[in-house]
Amino acid sequence: MNNIRSVITVIIAVMFFSIAHAQPGAEIEVQKPKKYENRKLGSEKTGEKKFTIPRKLYQNTVTHYNYYFNANNRLNEIVAAAKLASKDDYSQLLPFYNYSLDATAENKSDLDSVVYKCTAGILLHDLRNSWIDNMYLLLAKAYLFRKDLDSAELTLQYLNFSYAPKEEGGYDVPIGSNSSNDKGEFSIATKEKNSIWTKLTSRPPSRNESFIWQIRTHIEKDELPEASGIIEILRHDPNFPKRLQTDLHEVTAYWFYKQQAYDSAAFHLRNALNEATNKQEKARWEYLIAQMYQLSKKYEDAVDFYNRCVSHTTDPVMDVYARLNSIRIKRSNKGDYIQQNINDLLKMAKRDKYQNYRDIIYYATAKIELERNNSNNAQNDLLKSVEFATNNPPQRSQSFLLLGDLNYNRQSFPAAYNFYDSVDVNTLSSDTDKARINFRKPPLQKIAENTLIVIREDSLQALAKLPAQQRDAIIKKQVKLLRKAQGLKEEEPGSANAAVQKVSDLFSNNNKSSDFYFYNASVKARGFSEFKARWGERPNVDNWRRKSAIERQNQNIPDVNDTAAAATPAVTQQKPTDNSYEGLMGNIPLTAEKLDASNKSIMEALFNLAQTFISPLEEYPSAIKAYEELLRRFPNTPNKEEAWFNLVYAYQKTGDKAKSDEYKKLLLKDSTQSKWAQLVKNPQQAKKNLQESPATKKYEEIYNLFIEGKFDEAKNEKQVADSLYGNSFWTPQLLYIEAIYYVKQQEDSTAIRVLTDLTNFNGDTLLAEKAKTMIDVLKRRREIVDYLTKLNVTRNEGQTSAPASQPVNTTPKKHAAPVDTAAAPVISRDSAMAQTDNAAAPTDTTTATTDETDATTDTTATTTDEGAVEADTATSQPSPPLVLKDYRFVASDSQYVVILLDKVDKVYATEANNAFNRYNKEKYYNQKIDISNLQLDDRFNLVLQGPFADADAAMEYVDEVRPVTKSRIVPWLAPDKYSFLVISNANLQVLKSGKDMDTYKQLIQKAFPGKF
Repeated sequence: MNNIRSVITVIIAVMFFSIAHAQPGAEIEVQKPKKYENRKLGSEKTGEKKFTIPRKLYQNTVTHYNYYFNANNRLNEIVAAAKLASKDDYSQLLPFYNYSLDATAENKSDLDSVVYKCTAGILLHDLRNSWIDNMYLLLAKAYLFRKDLDSAELTLQYLNFSYAPKEEGGYDVPIGSNSSNDKGEFSIATKEKNSIWTKLTSRPPSRNESFIWQIRTHIEKDELPEASGIIEILRHDPNFPKRLQTDLHEVTAYWFYKQQAYDSAAFHLRNALNEATNKQEKARWEYLIAQMYQLSKKYEDAVDFYNRCVSHTTDPVMDVYARLNSIRIKRSNKGDYIQQNINDLLKMAKRDKYQNYRDIIYYATAKIELERNNSNNAQNDLLKSVEFATNNPPQRSQSFLLLGDLNYNRQSFPAAYNFYDSVDVNTLSSDTDKARINFRKPPLQKIAENTLIVIREDSLQALAKLPAQQRDAIIKKQVKLLRKAQGLKEEEPGSANAAVQKVSDLFSNNNKSSDFYFYNASVKARGFSEFKARWGERPNVDNWRRKSAIERQNQNIPDVNDTAAAATPAVTQQKPTDNSYEGLMGNIPLTAEKLDASNKSIMEALFNLAQTFISPLEEYPSAIKAYEELLRRFPNTPNKEEAWFNLVYAYQKTGDKAKSDEYKKLLLKDSTQSKWAQLVKNPQQAKKNLQESPATKKYEEIYNLFIEGKFDEAKNEKQVADSLYGNSFWTPQLLYIEAIYYVKQQEDSTAIRVLTDLTNFNGDTLLAEKAKTMIDVLKRRREIVDYLTKLNVTRNEGQTSAPASQPVNTTPKKHAAPVDTAAAPVISRDSAMAQTDNAAAPTDTTTATTDETDATTDTTATTTDEGAVEADTATSQPSPPLVLKDYRFVASDSQYVVILLDKVDKVYATEANNAFNRYNKEKYYNQKIDISNLQLDDRFNLVLQGPFADADAAMEYVDEVRPVTKSRIVPWLAPDKYSFLVISNANLQVLKSGKDMDTYKQLIQKAFPGKF
């Protein structure tokens, strides 16, 4: 037995790299160690003996119970352990499965044992027994859960092909072909026997089930088109068994879930609920279905499934969230349904059953209040959520986070800092939330400190203006409050020992009761009240310990964030606090010197506030208020010019051009020589500084991600960047290409929102005009589609074809050959879009070329003694062709103008095509210029225009169009993403086959020096 085990161990390593795999009636060719090369495995003996009934019973029994049974149980245990380790966050969209492949792959040793068992079960037994296909399927599952997705796919493919139906004689039948059935029905599945005897005595073949796992494997590999193909075939396959229909619905739902098509995913998942292994998993799927219906805004279906989840779940947390969400999204025709939902949640919070979940309930209530813009009630509910979140740190952090966001949006920045500071970032699951807090906290700390300085100094100056008697009364009252808060007796100085003072007899028997004091509740309560009234919140420690703690508190103990405090110029080093009457009086600016120092502190604090608002927070309205207040109170501040300059910028960002121009005039008039005035005069330097900022570079990276088609990554990066930098670094180009992406995805509402942002922030640009047009079209998309759908286009009588294509310049220059339309590739064009006039005269552009163009294209020109250029057409000869490798440039050949797009996704290549087509129709309205797209490889996309009569005509078009491309045709496309070329049809074919763009660029640069 040990020898056999050794053989199996070696074979496992080479089994799937051997010459052939195990299949019914075939031999397995494996490489064995020399010691065992003459020994045969059970699979190698297949076919040597007849497969009699006793042999069949023996082989089936041993394979089933010695190998399949144990391996299957081990695999189920691995999945069950992964499910136990998984913890769902019901406040977020649940994962589709309640385990992850990462979690199952951690049990690699157990999965290896499953692989070993399956391989041994196959190799040691006759391949004709009924459990071999089941072993292969189990082996594929083990590979999947181990995240060896390629191995899983190969195993499933082998199972599919090897166990497909055979013709007589054992010949393979092409899967899915007409020969695979006799009724003319397309099928890839294996038809199963449905007799009662078959169901009782055998297990269904695993081949049909392997299709389900093949779909799952494709989805896990993000091969969604491949998965879709199998799904569509199986949905219409007449032989696919009914027993697997729920499994098919499950993987179909997973396919839609991966693509965020949540309404379709919910539809299929509700048909797969019977696949849930137990009641709790069924409730979890019902919760997920409800979430997906909620995201699809199908609120009635969502409420229905939340209620189903409540009736099935055994998880109290899921129960609470399901009830919360059901109440929260409940819609009614009544106008007060939101208030009714809030009332239902508050009633829920008062029930003892949900006492431990009040933090979650109040958090949900706050979010509903925010939906109707009731910030005050929302803040109160969030504070209650924090109060009850004693044993739920993640929820406590979420409540503090929402409090911080709420106050930040209300511009209560000191309060926002306090709430953000209370968030435990480590308990947050969202990287976006973590990034937002880490970005906002340091500047908000500066704002809180400087705001406190302004408030304190204003209060002290207000006290200084009061009459002396009134001022003294206020200070004495404040001294009493401070000493009481510190646990010091108000009649005695801070150094007195209050413990030796006479106090009332707490043990006097006022109620004539014989009960011991500590057993008398009323006496204890009265003693506690008297103690608190006399001593305040005094800790229950010895007096010397209390006094030592107070002295330590009064010392200069640095804050947790020393760096941020040190970086704030307005925050001076904290001095020991003197809470005596003399100490408080010393802080009041009663002298001119102290008043000047107080005003200086306010002036510096206001300037620091404004600077922090404008960068990095980019809260321009708040920055404007702070700068305006600084200039109002301190018109001669040393920072006046910088304040003016920043007001110019801030008012520009808020769209108030008049105020921006007003401060610009002040700056240029009164401070002509200051560096701030120079920056206004020379904005390129300011622009350079802006371009070098990290935010600008980040958004350039996001722009490139969009252009290159990495849409998911681009959206995620933009979401993080927006949370850090706001909207100030958005460029019109970025917004435009983002909108194009959403248009292609048919997410019109999102596209309109992005385009609206573009018009609001960049109202005076060409892209803003394009955005307004696009918004109008998107709002009428359904109307336009309906019109085009119903439109019946008929050809005019006598018209047999579309008008002939004509180049821009139909009058070739010297030595130009006519267009070789037979050799030119056919570029399809909708004749309805090309409104051309055959009788129209071609545009005469022969006199429009510049001297530079003539000097380049006229190869027969000669120079006189005076330096004049004369064309000698009588003696001119055709230019010899330029040859470089396989490319051959002949100037007289018809040429296409190429817009070469470098790392630009086909979505934007199509948009570039449309942009040039629109320009050509407007500029060359009486000519027809065919235009088409060609994807050369993963890097390059070509927009082909033409063909033009010859190289001169093509270059003439390039010289006219290239200067306006960036400003007018494709202003949304970065200049480094496109370039111009000309190419003949012959060279185009060479380029398409060889993909050697660099060589062709070298050739065209030799043909037109300095042009490309």
